[in-house]
Amino acid sequence: MIEKRFDAHLYSLNADQLKKIARIWGGNNKTKKDSAIAIIKEGLESPKMVKSMLASLQPHELNALALVKQANNSIKSRLLALSLRATGATLTLPKPSAMPYYYNTSEDDLLIQELINRGLFLMQVSSSPYSYGFDYNDAIVFSDERLLAHVGVPTYIPFELKSIASESPSICRRSSAIILDMIGILQAIESMGGLQLTKSNVVRVSSMRQFKRLMDWKKDYLELDGLKFPNPDQAFVQALQATGMLKLDGYETLVLEKSIDDFSTQPYQEQVKKLMTGFTETLNWSEDGNSQSPKHYVNGRTALLTALKALPTDASGFFALHDFSEAFFNRIGLYFSVMGKVGLIQSSYYRQNTEQMAQARAEQLAKAHEIWLNQTYPWIEKIFSTWLYFLGIVELQLAEGKPIGFRLTDLGRTVFHPELAELDTATLPPSPAKKTESAWVVQPNFDIVVYLDRAMPEQLIFLERHAEKVQVQQYVAQYHLTRESVYQALERGSNLNELISELQAGAGVELPQNILVDLREWGALRENITIHRLASLVEFPNQSARETAIKTKLKGTPIGERFLLLSSKRPKSLETERIDYCMPLPRCIAINESGYIKVTHAITDLLLTEQLNKWAEGESSHMWKLTEASVSAAIKAKARINELFNLLDERLTVRRLPRFLEIVLQSWGRKKFEVELATVTVLQCPDSEVFNAISSSKKLKPYLKGTLAPNLLLVDSENVAALREQLDWAKINIIEEIRPKGDIHHG
Repeated sequence: MIEKRFDAHLYSLNADQLKKIARIWGGNNKTKKDSAIAIIKEGLESPKMVKSMLASLQPHELNALALVKQANNSIKSRLLALSLRATGATLTLPKPSAMPYYYNTSEDDLLIQELINRGLFLMQVSSSPYSYGFDYNDAIVFSDERLLAHVGVPTYIPFELKSIASESPSICRRSSAIILDMIGILQAIESMGGLQLTKSNVVRVSSMRQFKRLMDWKKDYLELDGLKFPNPDQAFVQALQATGMLKLDGYETLVLEKSIDDFSTQPYQEQVKKLMTGFTETLNWSEDGNSQSPKHYVNGRTALLTALKALPTDASGFFALHDFSEAFFNRIGLYFSVMGKVGLIQSSYYRQNTEQMAQARAEQLAKAHEIWLNQTYPWIEKIFSTWLYFLGIVELQLAEGKPIGFRLTDLGRTVFHPELAELDTATLPPSPAKKTESAWVVQPNFDIVVYLDRAMPEQLIFLERHAEKVQVQQYVAQYHLTRESVYQALERGSNLNELISELQAGAGVELPQNILVDLREWGALRENITIHRLASLVEFPNQSARETAIKTKLKGTPIGERFLLLSSKRPKSLETERIDYCMPLPRCIAINESGYIKVTHAITDLLLTEQLNKWAEGESSHMWKLTEASVSAAIKAKARINELFNLLDERLTVRRLPRFLEIVLQSWGRKKFEVELATVTVLQCPDSEVFNAISSSKKLKPYLKGTLAPNLLLVDSENVAALREQLDWAKINIIEEIRPKGDIHHG
């Protein structure tokens, strides 16, 4: 619960603490406890006194209040101190001699405690809302809502940065492409029915795997214009969770908090702000693939966004990323490292003379700068080339695949400086007024070419739901209508007439005649299907057994050769196994690396046999085999390899495919893999002293190709005889076989 007022906490403070807080409202050192509480409460209740008090504050104190207001009146103390420094505010710190003595006291501790002493904040804890404690935990501070009601936005001191002259080409993302990506992500989660959680509230591996397949993310990174975005599945799921766009439905499923239509109708800059906050607050994902210091990542991202608000607003060119990093370091580098805290100021530091203090400070600064260049700057590069670029906030100049220069896009200026931005309508989503232009062309071959600068967000959602996305380029996207995509849309509640009407409205002309005929035919095929809910369907071993059952007064409608749809209540004497197809289906198949699929126990399942026949060759009533020919035939018939993986995920008795078979199936599904194979000679040195001597020898280096393991060397096959001569010369005994110690583990 976010605290909103000081009142309830004042009575737990002692007289000395209350005297310090009351000073700002007119109290003094002789004020008694009850009087101090009365003075503080009276001041907070009077808007006139609050405004007068705020007018007496120093700029950094006003900025601190503004930052906490911006954070919805609750912020971690370390993050507040770091963000305050990132604004460029000049800080006035108390002397450590005035504070309780602790051996390790940082400047952040002194800063936060002084803000508390001034009566601007209290700790959001029940034990001691006044004392900061001088530990390194992330205590939470809050202010009083009556103060914050009269506080404006933070003030950002601009960096002294100059635009760079560079002929390097730049890259940026158009908003329409980003909208398509986000709609695709939300659509995938919606089509899955949400993300399943484990008992420890972590998204299940199977759900994440299915999510990746639906997004067609085949690698551990998403490539955007040559830039690598690592582990996008984790990044987006965590970002959506952090923003509240995913909510818990019951106990085991994360579902969309609002519909995709609701999300798309928000102003685009609001969508981006929300997602930007989500990426900032992700804990178990990082831009560089390392998640060892989640707290520091969150603090660093927040400080970086604060720093971006301090970019010069009168420059239209690019800034060198290194120059920005150095200016950013000058503000927070002594107090932040992506891998942990730096710049710890000990109390003894302040008891040195001026010259010693200056020397100690310089040494600390040099060490912090080295850490920054080695750890923090590479991470900042990754932030710019991952989610800041994905969201269309920055335009980048690259060298060797890394960002060297940047500037805020029109969207970025809108997000960070809404009071200054003049929007370039070419980079933002089209407004309703522009809907008069045709958004796409529907071609006779069922391809739909979409003009991204004309299509409205709701039109893109429509296409995502009714057609298959083929590719997205900078200015156009290509979709393809299929019978399956239309059928699935109709199953989700779409209407055929509305589908045709929306396609024509987006095209601005009548649809090709063959498209209209086929769409109506596909719709009619679906209408001919009769759906029986809560029906009882009985399977018999053969047609003769079914006829015998009908003659014994079992009433129903014959279906196919072996089934009977009961028209009356199922007799108690009829023993059948029941499967509810609305629930997760039974896990009843096993698979080995050779692709053999075995049904582990007999079940009455109307789907499984046909599902397996689609992908594998039947060998018996309970055995199938996946082959290259069977998988290729399914794909040629317009099936997708992801359908097979989803089937196996749902039906395998174990939770994971054999890894080698997974690669095999992806390869048969037309994904290209390569390995390198060569015949080599291996030299094993059980004695580490001998191994180190040989591997470091300049004399023997021409005969060696590299190190295979801590005791294995690769030998150039052409130089085996020459190496043998050298080892004979050294009187090192050569054994003509490898004798491994212990078990051999096959990876």
